[in-house]
Amino acid sequence: MINDRVPERPLVSVVFSFRNERQNIPTLIARLDAMFSRAGVDYELLFVNDSSNDGSLETLHTLNGTATAIGRTLIAILENHQRADGSVEIPEHLWQYLPDRARVLRPKQPVA
Repeated sequence: MINDRVPERPLVSVVFSFRNERQNIPTLIARLDAMFSRAGVDYELLFVNDSSNDGSLETLHTLNGTATAIGRTLIAILENHQRADGSVEIPEHLWQYLPDRARVLRPKQPVA
């Protein structure tokens, strides 16, 4: 027998073909993640690029962390943009991805 074991949680695979959907992809992924999480379902999303030229593929790479090595990018930002007071100013070209309050990260104040 190959494998009689029944998975503890169902696995769903969803395949999307997309073309020029850069603005819609983040919302789609967030909504599907919320739905599958509430339902207790493990899932995978498979995206097939149909010749997008609006940055859709780059958006997908950014969302799943394959565009850059996230850990190394974070370390580089911390090392190169930390101020004397311990705060970190996020580079301006990244602001579009962050809420306004996250443009400068400040260390937590110690509890007295």
